Amino acid sequence: MKLNILIILLLIVKINSAQPMPDSLGHGLNMQVSCIYSDTANDIMIVAGSFTTADSRIAVGFAKYNGTVWDTTMCGFTQDCNSTSPFWGQFTNVITPYNGQLYFGGVFDWAGGIHTGGIAMLDGDTLKAVGGIVMETSHNL
Repeated sequence: MKLNILIILLLIVKINSAQPMPDSLGHGLNMQVSCIYSDTANDIMIVAGSFTTADSRIAVGFAKYNGTVWDTTMCGFTQDCNSTSPFWGQFTNVITPYNGQLYFGGVFDWAGGIHTGGIAMLDGDTLKAVGGIVMETSHNL
């Protein structure tokens, strides 16, 4: 019995050691991540939270990671896309796919420089308001 357990443990170690190590996340994010979405079709990770930088570059609450670098070119959860100041106390609670789009819900008023009232969708590389929906906060979708 002990031999069987030892063999299983050795196999697990061997299998795990054969897996490639993940690429570096650079300097990472400077504050909390509240949601992570893994887009396996495009091989990217999308994160949302209360951070203001990703790999030392401006990223107000939203960034994408492709396994090599952080994409911070988008206007995140902020009113002024040229500002480096976040709106404190605002954050995303949930990221969920629906009908080929990603939807974000949380305690935020602005996304992509426009008023969204707590719900936004990612359309390509742009965060947009969801038509006809106005909420104060969204805790679950």
